[in-house]
Amino acid sequence: MKIPKKIDPCPIVEAVVEIRFDSNLPGDAIFGVIYNQFKEDYPKFTKLPILQLPEAIRSRDPNLIFKPHYKIQKDNFLLQIGPKVFAIANIGEYCGWDLFYENILKALATISKLNIVESVTRFGLRYVNVFEKFDIFKQSDFKAVLKGKPYENVKADITIELPSGNYIHKFKIINHATIVVENKNIEGSVIDIDISYEKKTDMFFKNMGEIIKTSHIEEKKIFFGLLKQSYIDSLNPTY
Repeated sequence: MKIPKKIDPCPIVEAVVEIRFDSNLPGDAIFGVIYNQFKEDYPKFTKLPILQLPEAIRSRDPNLIFKPHYKIQKDNFLLQIGPKVFAIANIGEYCGWDLFYENILKALATISKLNIVESVTRFGLRYVNVFEKFDIFKQSDFKAVLKGKPYENVKADITIELPSGNYIHKFKIINHATIVVENKNIEGSVIDIDISYEKKTDMFFKNMGEIIKTSHIEEKKIFFGLLKQSYIDSLNPTY
């Protein structure tokens, strides 16, 4: 199957790369160290609501340990920072893979040089695609079938998780959803794909280029593999 480099209109509303890590610094010191390296390029600073919870809860609840505490932003790029997590996201209009990859490498190289990460416990690349006023099942090769009858034009939220070597492919298909994009409610369908590398390693930064590129290729295979070729052809694909 030929994989397009891009389609138009582009359905991507959010692209995120995240690392989870163990550090040699106390959790409350990590933000300051990271922020000092990025504050000139990312001037917009926001404390996240999780900080309203007591530290004892944040540090013990497994659902909160890897949540960011702060975000800093420039234009359509933002960084999210927590005691055990660092993420870079392209929100709103997608800038394209080449520029996103360039920003990912630059940000992670900066983190690497700080020598605060002892090991990376998880790497994740996630893309959220939104199709406005659209029934995804009508244009998808993925079918939800019960007793031989395919479900179309129904409200659905389906999550699939598949292991693939050192990676885990997780994708979610949501039909007839209400999605908030740039403070606007959109009715339609969502394809949410997360490719993760969950092998704990102290060599991540040495191999990050390969891991990032592999994750991106796998994400594109899943995304375009879910759609009918006739629908892809209608999206002005560039190969």
